[in-house]
This record gives sequence, structure tokens and C-alpha cells, in this order.
Amino acid sequence: MRIAFVSLMGSDPWGGSEMLWSLTAKEALKNNHKVFISVFGWGLIPDEIKELQELGATVDFREHYQTDLGVFQKAYFKLAQRYLKNSINEYKSLFQFKPQIVLINQGNTHDAISNLGLFETLKIKKIPYHILSQHSVDVGGVYEHILTPTAEIFENAQKLYFVSERNLNSIRRQLCKPLKQSILINNPVTNTGVNLIEYPNTNTANFACVARLQCNFKGQDLLFEVLSGDKWKDRNWHLNLYGDGPDQEYLIKLSKHFGIEDKITFHGFVFKVTEIWKHNHLMVLPSVSEGSALSLLEAVCCGRAAVTSDVGGNSEWVQDGVNGFLAPSSSIDYFSIAMEKAWELKDKWKEMGTNGRENALKKLDNSPWKTLLNLMQS
Repeated sequence: MRIAFVSLMGSDPWGGSEMLWSLTAKEALKNNHKVFISVFGWGLIPDEIKELQELGATVDFREHYQTDLGVFQKAYFKLAQRYLKNSINEYKSLFQFKPQIVLINQGNTHDAISNLGLFETLKIKKIPYHILSQHSVDVGGVYEHILTPTAEIFENAQKLYFVSERNLNSIRRQLCKPLKQSILINNPVTNTGVNLIEYPNTNTANFACVARLQCNFKGQDLLFEVLSGDKWKDRNWHLNLYGDGPDQEYLIKLSKHFGIEDKITFHGFVFKVTEIWKHNHLMVLPSVSEGSALSLLEAVCCGRAAVTSDVGGNSEWVQDGVNGFLAPSSSIDYFSIAMEKAWELKDKWKEMGTNGRENALKKLDNSPWKTLLNLMQS
């Protein structure tokens, strides 16, 4: 079978949102399918893409541009319409490949709207396509000028995959469509990511925030303000940040502004999950919006309790008072309350983490890439 994978992520060369489709592509190659991959070119090729090339995949690097419409989305949309035919040239190699099925991976649910030429051509050529959506904002509607074409793109998809039930429900509400061809699938956790990691034996409570340093999505600035409160000044804690991103310099300045720079360490991106959780007692993730945070799922599977906000799929893996603490939203007040509850029960973190791990493993698909490939072929 000739299978094409298209990634629409335009914010970074690589990220957690790319794991599921890339492992599915790898599985397809192992099963002797012909694989074509279309991603943005960044100059530096991620190791995961290099591996797929070595395994025999054809990779096309599109010219990079920012897919986030932001405050200029109405003007951008009009511009996209004007240059609809020109945008098809980005995917010339894709159509020369003559795929029998195309999987389109979206870091954000509405990335599709900036690729109208792709979807129009797929429709004209009658090539079936599936959409994998990795993230959606829980609240707010969709601009009218975007709603109709986005709804059409989703309705014309043969299958739609979502990584959390809340994301799916949000899109149904935003588009006013039932999207009956939707399927829920979890993001992949590596073998090391499901191992129980020994709980660290230290007097200092070590918090780990494993997330891209981008406050409008991950909320690290809110966490800093919470931990700068009077209640936390005399407590024995340390916050470890794992990840990189556009807000690193801002967060360094913010830690100094709040006077907590000595209590925070920026580790950058750390590949090995074991290196993170052998040093940390508690996951803290003050997400503003989510799909299904891979780092949260890994923390739970490694046997760690978590404090997180009830957005996206977070509550599917963290039950308040059972294996962690849920803030009803990502506000400073709510997250402060959740952190306070966690501190009061810090002697229970190890037990809560163990219980959460057992519950997560019962419902976790250990090979979602195989599941996805099977769904694409059926």
C-alpha cells in the first residue's frame, strides 16, 4: 500500500505531537508499505525523520512558514484563499507519489485551514485522507469565516483521530457537527516510559514540570507565581523544568522577578524519561490547554502523582485525590489551591503514584501506532 504522512506542525522541528504518526510510519515500513512523508524543512533534520529515511521512506521538506493564524487569522484566511492554487505546489511531490491513503497530523485542530490547497486537491483527486488532531482549546468558538471550510475538511475525512475525548467534544461543539467517523487513540509511551521508577529518597520535595517552555499553552508563568507565594517561602521544595521553547528567557527573568531563581533549575530537553523521574517526586503541569500531554502520561506510568489543570485529556489520566490533584482551570487561584492540597498530602504521593500507574496501565494502548496503522488500512 502507498501511504503518505503529512505533518502540519509549524512551531518546531519536532515535538510530542509527532510521535504517533512517525511511529505509525515506521510500522508501515516494517510491513513493506511504500511510505511518503511531508514535513516542514528547518535546515536541521530531526533524528526521527533521519531514521525513517534510512528505513526507506521518501521525505519531502516543505518551505517553512508559521501555521498559527493568531490575531491576523481573518486577513490570513483571505490571503490563503487568494493563493489557494499556488499552495498546491507545496504538495506536488505528495501527489506525484500517488498515495492510496493520506494521514494528516495536526499539532492544533485548526491547522487544516492554512492548507486549503492540500485538502481541495485531495478532494478533486478522490484520495481518501485521515486527520489526527493532537490539541484543541476547550473554550471559545470558531470564527464564521473559518467554521464552514474547516467543517467541510473534517466531514470529508474518511476517519478522524483524537487523543482525548474532551478535544473531540470541543471540536464537535465548535464546528456544530457530529463527526461520527471519529476515533479516540492515545499517544505512545516508550518502553522506558511505562517502567516503574524508584521513588527518590530525598528530604527536598522535587517538582518536575515536563513541558515545552511556552506559557500560553503550558502555563509555567502561573506556576512561578503560585510558588512565589508566602506559604511556599519556608517550604523545602525545588522545581525542575524539562523542555525548551520560546519563553525560556522570559521564564528566567520571571523567576528572578519573583525571587525564586534559586529554587528553579532549567534542564533543557531531556530525552530519557528515567533521568527525569529518578530525581523527582511530583509532576506539576499547569496547562492552559492540552490534547493529551505525553509527559503527563509518562509521569503517571512511571508511578508519580501529578498536579495539573483540568483541560484537554488531563483528567483522563489524573483523578483528583486518587493519583493527583486537579485544578478546575489554569487560573492562579485554582492552581494554588491544588498545589496546597498536594503539599498537605505529600506523605501520600508515593502511594498515589503507584495506584495511578496501575489504573493507567489497564486502559493504555501500548502500541497505538499499530492500532492506527490497522485503522488506516481498514
